[in-house]
Parts: sequence; structure tokens; C-alpha cells
Amino acid sequence: RARLLAEHSRLVGLYESWTARSGGGYTPVVADTNVFIHAAEEFTTLDWHSVARGCPSYMPGQPIRLVIPIVVLYELDRLKFNSNTRTRARQAIRSLDGLLSSPGDRIELTEVPHTVGDGPVYVQILMDELPSQRLPLVDDEILLRALELQQYAGTGTVVATGDISMRLRAQLFGLECGAVEFPPR
Repeated sequence: RARLLAEHSRLVGLYESWTARSGGGYTPVVADTNVFIHAAEEFTTLDWHSVARGCPSYMPGQPIRLVIPIVVLYELDRLKFNSNTRTRARQAIRSLDGLLSSPGDRIELTEVPHTVGDGPVYVQILMDELPSQRLPLVDDEILLRALELQQYAGTGTVVATGDISMRLRAQLFGLECGAVEFPPR
């Protein structure tokens, strides 16, 4: 119980600092591992505003806060040993490594396509302190982090994925979903 309360306090502080640094409102977008497997190097240039634009919590002109739960990195690390996803998982890890040098980094994606009036897109890894209490399915862990973000951010949270099953589960949990259009291969 004490660990859960500590995690709760840490998350509240993190979300409050995000709001303060972005000058108020922002649209939180939680990226699924699927995004990094299908757009390993291109995720920094995806139009994240278009992903969130159809969702009720999207605020035109406000920043997008692209959140990558740490469990996504764990899953990418696992997928780099799978013969079907090895190359893309490694590319995604290299891209993230080149972008984020420490867990608290909040980096603006400057190559993201913008429509006039779109706010900036910031990316940040969401650390957690409960690695021994992981859920059996990584997607469920991602959805749990999105639900926590939604609770503490005080606004809807968009789950960004190209996985139809993940979108359906996210909607069942009351989360908003943004379909990611992957670049052609």
C-alpha cells in the first residue's frame, strides 16, 4: 500500500509539472508499442495532431504531450529478439536513444508536420516505480498508464495505435483513440 501511495504521489507531481511547463492545457497522447514497430524511425515525423484531432479532448493550438510508458521500451527490448520484429525494434530503440538521453527529458519534436495554429509536440518517457507488479499483457499495462494519465491530467487521454484490438480495448476502458497512419514501406 505504501508503494502504491508513493507511486500515486509521484504521478500527481509529474502531471502537475507537465501542465506547468506547457503553460496550461495540453492533449496527452499515449503511444502504443505498435507505433514504434511500424514507424521505428519515422515516429518523430508523424502528424501527431492528426492522430488526436478527431478526439473530444484534442485542444487546437495546445501542445501535444506524447507519452511513452517505460513498458513500451521493455516490450521493444523483448521484440528485438523476435525474427519478425528484430530490425524494427532495434531501429525504434536507437531512435529513442538518440532523442531522449535521460528519463526526465521532455523533447520537442521539431520535424512533426504542423497545420497553422497547431501547438508543439513534446515527447517524454513515463517512468514507473512498480516493475515487480507488471500486468501479464503489455497492452494492459499501457492502458493502465493511459488511465492514470487521464485521471491526473484532468482531461481525456488519447491512445495512439495502429492496432485495432488495442483501440477497441482502449475504448472499452473509456479512453479516446487516435488511429496512426503508418508511412508506406
